[in-house]
Amino acid sequence: MKLSGSLRHVSWPTMLATGLLSATLVGCDSHDPRFITPWAPPAAVQGQWTGEARIYNDFVANPRLEINLHISPDGAVTGRVGDAALVRGRIAANRDALGRTLNLATDYVIVADLNGPLIAAEQVKRDDISMPFDLVNGHLRGGFGTDGQWLAGRDRVVVSASLDLQPAGKSATQP
Repeated sequence: MKLSGSLRHVSWPTMLATGLLSATLVGCDSHDPRFITPWAPPAAVQGQWTGEARIYNDFVANPRLEINLHISPDGAVTGRVGDAALVRGRIAANRDALGRTLNLATDYVIVADLNGPLIAAEQVKRDDISMPFDLVNGHLRGGFGTDGQWLAGRDRVVVSASLDLQPAGKSATQP
């Protein structure tokens, strides 16, 4: 096959790698908790967690959201992110030993549908959420992203945030 224009200087291994990466990234954007295989999380991440998220989007007036989660021994996750309740939430392993060695992704991810507005006072509503995180010094540290589009208006843009959760009943200043 003869390529013309700017593609004639791109090697076939480069095109193949780009195609495989694109296909992988498209598959990574699935938030549907029904596709998470049932999994029993380690005891260290089970239980009640509380804390806050700091929203990166500049369209919100208050960039801080309260988060309260309960991670069950069977992998079910319930709770609230801002004003929204988690529905059909599941936790899963998010990387294997090679991913950990290469520092790719996070150890865990929670996916769930959202019921109600994320920020009621600002009418910010999204349908689902993905929360990748690691267990660091007794805290769940990571972030979240909602459904939406990356380059969209306020009503459809992905809402993204960092998060830091500690076991419920423990103040943020306790080790």
